[in-house]
Amino acid sequence: MIQKRENGTLRSVTKLGKAALFAVAVVSLLSPAAQADPFAEGVEFYQKRNFSRAAGCFETVLVRSPEQTNAMYYAGLTYQQIPTSIVSPDKQFTVYFDDVAVGPEHLVGQTGDGLRQVFAGLNPERILVGAICGGVGRYAIARAVDYARQREVWGTPIGAHQGVAHPLAAVHMEVEAGRLATQLSARLCDEGHPGVGEAANVAKYLASEAALKALDQSIQTHGGNGLSQEYGLSDLWFVTRLMRTAPVSKEMVLNFVAQTSLGQPRSN
Repeated sequence: MIQKRENGTLRSVTKLGKAALFAVAVVSLLSPAAQADPFAEGVEFYQKRNFSRAAGCFETVLVRSPEQTNAMYYAGLTYQQIPTSIVSPDKQFTVYFDDVAVGPEHLVGQTGDGLRQVFAGLNPERILVGAICGGVGRYAIARAVDYARQREVWGTPIGAHQGVAHPLAAVHMEVEAGRLATQLSARLCDEGHPGVGEAANVAKYLASEAALKALDQSIQTHGGNGLSQEYGLSDLWFVTRLMRTAPVSKEMVLNFVAQTSLGQPRSN
């Protein structure tokens, strides 16, 4: 969440301009001139790796006065950690920009069209989510398969029952389909292919849906043990569920495919 205070009132920032160059700060889209001379115009670009992950990994924070040494507060910029249930080394923050000004020579793209500049970094992020979800899905299925082979009820491994084996077979195929889509999108991205946007969206959608289903089925296969930390499944639930929502929701992927791939009218 990225917001700006204006006359004491919080509002979401949607424009890329003098008062809210948040896209530059968020994804490090500084122009070469700004990177080469970070102290130009008396503006200091403070470098700090991995200090946040609100909409991505912040690598550059804009505007800090030399006398300000508190790492949590910069001139015009403050951020506040958001407690979440996600088990991850990355933390979530609400970031505030108050009258943050950057010279027009450091503007990337067009004023008022900042979100479009961010899209350049979203395709690789969606592909990365596809790869992460492929790994989670395979891990979850592997744990379930091992458990179903070893766990016996009345002398028979539970994996011998179709009610256990068939759902695992189904999610296995879905996970593999997501992995293939992710591999294709990564190749198109490396090649600079114009179809990478569609491929990245498809990969993210298929892989995230499959991973969540695989994890859920693995937990179900383990029964009550699936919620035990000993089996290493339940602590993956929230971060896997997050991939269904971020970096773009499943609904937005469906909007993109319907409009861009299928040529349907723009959704209202």
